[in-house]
Amino acid sequence: MRNRVLTVISPLEGTPAYRAGIMAGDLIMEIEGKSTENIRLDQAVKTLTGDPGTKVRLKVRHMTGDLAEITITRELIEVHTVKGVKRDDKNDWVYMLDPEKKIGYIRLTSFVENSTADLKKATDALQKEGMKALVLDLRFDPGGILKTAIEVCDMFVEKGVIVQTKGRTTPHWDATATKDGTLPYFPMVVLVNQFSASASEIVAGCLQDHHRAIIVGERTFGKGSVQNVIPLEGEKAALKLTTSKYYLPSGRNIHRDEDMTEKDEWGVMPDIVVPITPEEYVGIVRARQEADVMKSPNGAPPPKPDGAKSETPKPDKDKPKTEPRPETPRSEAPRRPSATDLDDDMGAADGVVGAKTAKPGEDRQLLRALDVLRSMEVIEKYLKHEEPKQEPPKKAEPAKKAA
Repeated sequence: MRNRVLTVISPLEGTPAYRAGIMAGDLIMEIEGKSTENIRLDQAVKTLTGDPGTKVRLKVRHMTGDLAEITITRELIEVHTVKGVKRDDKNDWVYMLDPEKKIGYIRLTSFVENSTADLKKATDALQKEGMKALVLDLRFDPGGILKTAIEVCDMFVEKGVIVQTKGRTTPHWDATATKDGTLPYFPMVVLVNQFSASASEIVAGCLQDHHRAIIVGERTFGKGSVQNVIPLEGEKAALKLTTSKYYLPSGRNIHRDEDMTEKDEWGVMPDIVVPITPEEYVGIVRARQEADVMKSPNGAPPPKPDGAKSETPKPDKDKPKTEPRPETPRSEAPRRPSATDLDDDMGAADGVVGAKTAKPGEDRQLLRALDVLRSMEVIEKYLKHEEPKQEPPKKAEPAKKAA
């Protein structure tokens, strides 16, 4: 619930809702013809779920303000979370985004038990192709299992704190990285947006604090609370208490409380902020939906999103605002030169096609990430701070005998 409205933080990719056209940020106005005004979240979940093969009708308002009536056919959900640029003729994912510069691209759509193993397979495949840099796309990633987020961080960081929890009455806890299984170093950019939440914020913030990756995109959602569920007598009800919060290795807070403003410390602020419009959001989601469709064996064109009928509403004074989030300065913790300096340096790079020259309909955030990785000779100083090597002490020369 956001502002008392039933809101889609992000659909899981490849699910019936995703294929039907539900998008991150959609407001669910009606379920089966009944208004969702004042509905409780548990009531909504109970109404939306059902037996496989049955249908449910929704009316949603997209971030553009358009209303859409969408019918979803329920099914058992099989989640695949690691994806690439596009599918090849065998319906396998292609992970090499720029074959000439050897820049890989991996999309992580959520954190489930098999995500780490699948991510390892994807990075292994890229390394066999000679990958020199990587874009890890965590946009629209709503999070998932904490253990998986820690494992993903551990793949790229060989030592130090990954994430920690702090509470008023709970003991301090932290997870630390280990050297075993850490991938070889390569330049890296992580993409995030305002729908990157929870586990995806832990990964982005950890890699940022360890100087392992440049973060590009928008400020993240701000979901970092630890909750305990206490069954009440008779087990017909339970009490859910927030007992502590997640903090990044630098001690930065992730969770956004209700009374916090854009000036407070929460979420993960990118090193390079690239705000986009609601129309651009729709374009990115549509492109992902097309890439996600499995090609039919006979070469027939992929089906369009099913059950979607759109209508343009009349101007509504209660229509949600659709302006991109304002850029908010990060909290004072200068670990590297500022994002402005980084932008200025990279603006001088020759032959780079990126966000500043993007055409309508292009993914400006992804193009900006490519700007970074194609200009690694400029930003190498922002990443991977090696300890200076100490020269061995010189041997003392033998004392000369007196003549």
